[in-house]
Amino acid sequence: MSEKKKQIYVVGHNDPDTGSVCCSAALANLQNRIQDRIKAENLYTAVCPGSLQQQTKEIFELFHTPLPQIMTDARTQTTDVDYSEGISVREDISLLEAWKLMRKECRSTLAVTRQDGTLHGVITTGDIAKSYMEAFDNKILAQAHTPFRNIVETLNGEQLTGDPQGEVSGGKVSIAAANTDIIRERINPGDVLLLANRYEAQVCSIEQQAAVMIVCAGTEVSRTILKLAQEKKCTVITTPFDTYAAARMINLSIPVRQFMTTDPVHFQEDDYIDDIRPVMMGTRIRDFPILTADGKYIGMISRRHLIDMKRKQFLLVDHNDAASSIRGIEEAEVVGIVDNHSLKTVQTVRPVPIKTCPVGSCAVIIARMFAEDHLEIDPDTAGLLYAALLYETKGLTASSVTKADIDAAGELAGICGDDLTLSVKNILGLTDYTAEGGLN
Repeated sequence: MSEKKKQIYVVGHNDPDTGSVCCSAALANLQNRIQDRIKAENLYTAVCPGSLQQQTKEIFELFHTPLPQIMTDARTQTTDVDYSEGISVREDISLLEAWKLMRKECRSTLAVTRQDGTLHGVITTGDIAKSYMEAFDNKILAQAHTPFRNIVETLNGEQLTGDPQGEVSGGKVSIAAANTDIIRERINPGDVLLLANRYEAQVCSIEQQAAVMIVCAGTEVSRTILKLAQEKKCTVITTPFDTYAAARMINLSIPVRQFMTTDPVHFQEDDYIDDIRPVMMGTRIRDFPILTADGKYIGMISRRHLIDMKRKQFLLVDHNDAASSIRGIEEAEVVGIVDNHSLKTVQTVRPVPIKTCPVGSCAVIIARMFAEDHLEIDPDTAGLLYAALLYETKGLTASSVTKADIDAAGELAGICGDDLTLSVKNILGLTDYTAEGGLN
């Protein structure tokens, strides 16, 4: 998968209220501004572990802030893994071209996609080997409706007559090495013939209504033969390969659709690794396509990708215990905590920074973090923090309210402006609120 910024999710408690969600968005904004300043590669994204309240949606709309995405499970998903990027081929590409691409990209499996990007099947090195095992099926080019262009490309040749967009539609593949009597006896209309520069054999093949005549060893085809071929609708192809090499190579011109696996085992981009691992371990298949919700192919995942799999990373806001956190937090990595509650039971892989303070609202801690990092709070973020502070302190009337909460409310209100702070109070149902004394 192409390199991208390391994603860190900022999440509040699992009963998402306006205070928790607003704090998550404000903290994500702060962390991203810090990342931009120090030119770091982390990207902080606010997420919500449940449905959003209507008043929360109204607050975000008021302050022109996109709503956090809903994420109900912290476990690792397929798109969290460094899977192989989405290289794919068309169904009519030759086996040889597929093999060349596999060698170039060091792949053993290629996805075969339709024109709209949806998955049609997969072709593997084993499938290409199988095509060699079926070399004695001399009708396989017709069965596969092999395009003439594939034959030309595979044999490094040139098409001299016939429709460039045509295909082999019938007959068998033969080598016209015998005398003309045997050629007439064994060649049927629609056959594909490999031969050299024997003029009599070429004339006989055309008269027997061969569909394709492949002239090997780079020999020149006379104008008389070409004219006769055009009259009889025989496609003439020349190749620098000798007859033996051309006979061995021609099966590699077959389109991959003939040997690909259709409807292969595949996974969705949002599947959880815990759910797909048993499937991956229980089959001999090496590579598994990953699809979007609408069936588009995006990449390939294999068992080797699970060896150094990175877990999702979370920055917890307004809580610090697993019981109150997003589902599956035990399977994720907690990289930090910002909270105003007593410390409880979240376990971390390594020591992490914890910002905590005995105040009535977590919004106060986040506002202080802006000041500590010498960053001004923009009006929209100030509005989110202001709404979170009022929500969590019940308009500064809760018993947990401190002087720090009252001071922060005044500062944030000053950044927002009177009109917006009044709108916040109306949305939260705090119309009698005053910054100095709480509810009247």
